[in-house]
Amino acid sequence: MVFNLIHEKWIWVNRQDGKREKIAPWEITDKLDSNPVISLAAPRPDFNGSLIQFLIGLVQTTMSPKNEREWRKHFINPPTTDDLQETFDNVSNAFNLDGENERFMQDYDSFEGVENRVDLLLMEMPGEKTIKDNTDHFIKRDTVSQMCFSCCATALFNLQLNAPTGGQGHRTSLRGGGPLTTLVLGNNLWQTIWLNVISEDNFERLGNIDKNAISDIYPWMGPTRTSEKKGMDTTPMDVNPKQMYWGMPRRISIDFYDLKEGFCDVCGCETDRLVSRYVTKNHGINYEGGWCHVLSPYRETKDSIISLHPRPGGITYRHWLGLIQNDPENG
Repeated sequence: MVFNLIHEKWIWVNRQDGKREKIAPWEITDKLDSNPVISLAAPRPDFNGSLIQFLIGLVQTTMSPKNEREWRKHFINPPTTDDLQETFDNVSNAFNLDGENERFMQDYDSFEGVENRVDLLLMEMPGEKTIKDNTDHFIKRDTVSQMCFSCCATALFNLQLNAPTGGQGHRTSLRGGGPLTTLVLGNNLWQTIWLNVISEDNFERLGNIDKNAISDIYPWMGPTRTSEKKGMDTTPMDVNPKQMYWGMPRRISIDFYDLKEGFCDVCGCETDRLVSRYVTKNHGINYEGGWCHVLSPYRETKDSIISLHPRPGGITYRHWLGLIQNDPENG
């Protein structure tokens, strides 16, 4: 049976009464009046950061409010779980993690590439050279050798969302490696999602909204715009600007055929479907040409705009004004 990221209960959350449980995406407004979902509760902090962007992107690309009036309407009267399930079902075919056809965040075409351990989906894990040189002193090899489908899906999305430099031809994420994401927080999970959704008319100035094929938004639903040759870049005019939520710079194919039984090394759950390997290849989608992600702050240079990235030591007082104030004259 195909693991579908719309239908399956795979996202860890906390409810108001303190209970931690797994929900499907359409259950984010479940028990909103009595015991709402308050926050995400993934086994890793970086997973929480990626999952909130997954949910914002899903809502934004399936039910964008037409204008500010419609935005306020959904904020005051949130959609029911039945409404969300019906809405999300319209794109559920784009969210199969495994199966024989198009697979979430994975290459459309089969390819021969380099086989990797599944732990390399986690960006902090030591790479082949580090292991060969025996310099993995602080983060040891083989601490993660198998993942459940839930953690694998989150790790995959997390890597595509934040992809750092990874060697020749291995592309960085749409906002560059390790982008800074800024979110408005609400009193519950639905509010946090909706407060970061913008009205549909805003996208007209961000790219080519006439690009309406499903692969223009969800790039794994069509042949990959590979970048082997110079100039084969992907700009906001080549695809729909909403692809910013689903950028796919890395060519990846998860091995779902050699599954194992046991415990997930990330969340600890027991399952008979554990992933241990994936195949990757360089020259994935190369995002260029003025992408402006709505969840990141940017600074202007003479020739372009550049997304901000966190610095060692975190965000300090001197950064604050530049993050909250739009001042084009000072970049």
